[in-house]
Order: sequence, then C-alpha cells, then structure tokens
Amino acid sequence: MLEDKDYHLRLCRKDFICVGTGAYTLIKKGEHIKRATLPYSRPLPCLCIEGWSAVTDASRVQVCPFKHRLEELWLGINFDPLEETLSWQPVCPVTAVVALCQKRGDDGVCVDLPHASQNVSREKITFTKVDPHPDLCMKFTAGHQSWTRCPFADARFQAWEVVVTRLKGQEDVKMLSQITATFSLGLCAKSEGLTVCQTTDAHTMHVEKHKAVGLNLAGEQCNSCFQMKRLDVKFAATVIHCLEQCSK
Repeated sequence: MLEDKDYHLRLCRKDFICVGTGAYTLIKKGEHIKRATLPYSRPLPCLCIEGWSAVTDASRVQVCPFKHRLEELWLGINFDPLEETLSWQPVCPVTAVVALCQKRGDDGVCVDLPHASQNVSREKITFTKVDPHPDLCMKFTAGHQSWTRCPFADARFQAWEVVVTRLKGQEDVKMLSQITATFSLGLCAKSEGLTVCQTTDAHTMHVEKHKAVGLNLAGEQCNSCFQMKRLDVKFAATVIHCLEQCSK
C-alpha cells in the first residue's frame, strides 16, 4: 500500500480469476485512520479481500480469511420431486468426493451406498432416480475430513412410510405410499449387536398411489424383523423394522 496513493478494496470470489461480488470501497490517501467495511452474506473459503493502489498496473494483493471454512460449501442441495433428481453445485472450487449414504438409527453412522459417489471440483453433480427417504443423505469428503448433510430429514419429500399400530398385543403393519412404486419386502434375521439384517425370505410388491397396503408377511413372529427397499429407483434406503415383544 503506497502512502501517497488512494487504495482500492473489494471482495471477490477466487477461481481462475477473482470475480468481484459488488462489495467495494476506496480508502483515501489523506485519511488518518484507514479502515473499511465490506459486507458479505456467507464466510466462503473462496471469498477474498483484494486490494491495490490507485496507480496504473498496480499489483493486487489477495487475503482469504475464510479459506479453511469448507463446511460452508455443503449447502444448496436441491431435489426435484418430479424427476427424482438430487443435485448440488459448489459455489467455490473444491476437490472433493460426494457420495450418497444411509444414516443408521442406532449410532448415526452414514453408510455409503454402492456405486453412489462422484468426484467434484467446479461442475454441478446430479444423482438421478433417488428415493427421498429421511435416512438418505449426502456425504462430502475433502482431504481427511467428511461432512454429512441429510436433505430429506424433515420428511417434506418422503414418498412412503411404514405405519405400525398395536392391536390386542399384536402389531398391525401397513405401507402408505404417496406414489405408485415397487418394493422389495422380506423377513430378516438381525443378530444382537449387529446393524446388518440378513434376509431369509423376500418378495416383490407393487403399491398403488395413496393406497394403504397391509404387510402380511408369511411366518411373521414376535421379535422378528422385516426390511423394505424401493426397487424402481437407482438409489434408495433400506428400511428395517423389528416387531416388538408380543403381550401375553
């Protein structure tokens, strides 16, 4: 900063070049206290302060105070319920892997779905034919750190659910669907201390839109489990429900 020259300051987003955000100020050379305020909405890692003296061909200096705030990038996940498409585009250049995962209810760990990861740097990524179940999440990995975001957690887009009611000591299990879809349904055995449920008997069922379907599982027993998964999409959560102890 040259003492006898005015000084330009602006905010910009750094990529191949630093693109101005519109926030700009000029520090006059005669000001005894040189300070400036530049408004911004989010502390993005690519948001920088760029300064240069008011002379021809002045070199520019960039300072990026939020360069380590990668968690700010994992916002802006969009879902199109008609196309069943989940998408996200980084607002800053970043080298990361984006994967779909299913969040387990017992320990909160998000387990990656098979064949559901994409590398990202600048371009928009899209996952097609996604079942918007509350347990289905996006996992962002950059370097040795990972962040999980669950865009369906509020159940706003939930297409189907299992409803359980107790009647005379027995559980009545029904499927309610907002769409016409195909599911895999089967009994499974869940070992104590394990989160995996091994299917012992499974079949395919077709569910019509807005129609409740009773899940009449052959051989259904107290303390047994069943699992369901939507089959007419590419990416879906596997839902496991274990029946409670029957009343005597």
